Amino acid sequence: MKYWEKRQTDLYKAGEKLVNEYYRDLEKAFEQAKRDIRRVIDTFYGRYASENGISYAEARKRLSKAEIGDLKEFIALVFGSIGEKDTEVINRSIKARITRYEALELQIDAILRRLYSSDYEEAGTKTLHDLYEDSYYRTWWNIDTYHGFHSEFAGIDQTAVDALVNYPFNGANFSSRLWKQKDYLQQRLIESLTTMMVQGADPKSLSRNFSKLFHQREYDAYRLLHTEYSFMCESASQAAYAEDGVPEYEYMATLDSRTCEICGKHDGEIVKIGKGKTGINMPPLHPLCRCTTAPHYPDDMPDGGKRFARDAEGNAIEVPEGMKYPEWKRRFVDIPKLEKEYNFYKDILGNNMPSVDDFDKILYDKDKWKKFKAYSKGIERGSLSPQADFHLYQKISDEADQKLIGITTVNGIKIKSRSNHLIERIIGSAEEKRNGVSVLDVLEALTNPDAEVMPVREYPKGSVSQKFRYNGVQVSINPKTKKIIQVNPVKERKNDKVV
Repeated sequence: MKYWEKRQTDLYKAGEKLVNEYYRDLEKAFEQAKRDIRRVIDTFYGRYASENGISYAEARKRLSKAEIGDLKEFIALVFGSIGEKDTEVINRSIKARITRYEALELQIDAILRRLYSSDYEEAGTKTLHDLYEDSYYRTWWNIDTYHGFHSEFAGIDQTAVDALVNYPFNGANFSSRLWKQKDYLQQRLIESLTTMMVQGADPKSLSRNFSKLFHQREYDAYRLLHTEYSFMCESASQAAYAEDGVPEYEYMATLDSRTCEICGKHDGEIVKIGKGKTGINMPPLHPLCRCTTAPHYPDDMPDGGKRFARDAEGNAIEVPEGMKYPEWKRRFVDIPKLEKEYNFYKDILGNNMPSVDDFDKILYDKDKWKKFKAYSKGIERGSLSPQADFHLYQKISDEADQKLIGITTVNGIKIKSRSNHLIERIIGSAEEKRNGVSVLDVLEALTNPDAEVMPVREYPKGSVSQKFRYNGVQVSINPKTKKIIQVNPVKERKNDKVV
């Protein structure tokens, strides 16, 4: 078992390193949220406090219409690109008779929603997906180097990984646990604020209490992330064991000297594959559990558990004992994936398909890969001209992002995003007999003072759009999400009234 002890320990620690790297970024996000909350409290006091501070009764006075407008702008700014849904949840709480204190609560809620939604849940979920993939492939690498031969294996089922992230293995899933942490932190912060106002204390007295509350929640986040990682890591290993035909696994509780009594009694326990149960005989047994498992091959198993895999010509696929993980992953994961994806998109794009070397760079670049898939869909459905190659599509996409995202329209809407359909419309399509336009044409239609701004149009399902027309170009946006939807070249109409 010495081989497996070292290998599985290294596997666990590789994943633990990824968790710690993510947690360092999360700590910075918590610190930023703490500063933002202190800032809104200081602004609150600067606006409403007298020489003697601010009383709770004073804080319960209603906001003016102008102050309600300021509050809505603050919330929109805080949320940024988190999404329309969360913004609307808070905006529905902004009543015409809202008080100063309730407004402060909503500001704190908005800041914490941003922290827990974007920096915690969204980034944390991606990290758990990455951890599962890393653990799955490293387990296969360990098995291959143990046997000395490589066996083909199925790719990762992302739907199954999503189900694991959402699985309540200990009574609640990752998402529900972190939002409970958010609600608890918010409740304690509001309690501290209320006590301070009732007592007429200086807001500086909150500093120590706020630091303590945030530190406690940071530790809760650390504990949750490590426990979820242990669950995802073990789930990935179990999936690899089952596919490889490993008959049993051995519980390993001796990762280091910190092994607890709960886990210690399971050390060396042999469990049949498929009979493991999280929290009973499979890690994690408790929060912050650092146990792992290893394949177990009975003594009477033929060839000591080795499976001699063959390639298409019937030759053994040898895996040298000293093969490092990056080399193994490149040969048995990355290259097969590259070939599969390349052939799939070659059928769609034909002569527009990039070279193998260029496609390799696209496949492992998140931004380029996202744009490439959007480009391929446009070609496939005929909404992009077949004369347009990916280089042109990427160039137009980058130009649109640089020149359009962040601009303010002639009627005061700050653009936050754009659709892939916009890029298709800019380039044009011969199949749809539609000429393209330029990015600068779109910019002019949205920002020129002489542009015609049409009324907002509402649709039955709740979506909205607004059109801007200038110099033969018409641009549609969603004024709620501040997203550019599409652009069309249009014929000028006589006697148009410019708004």
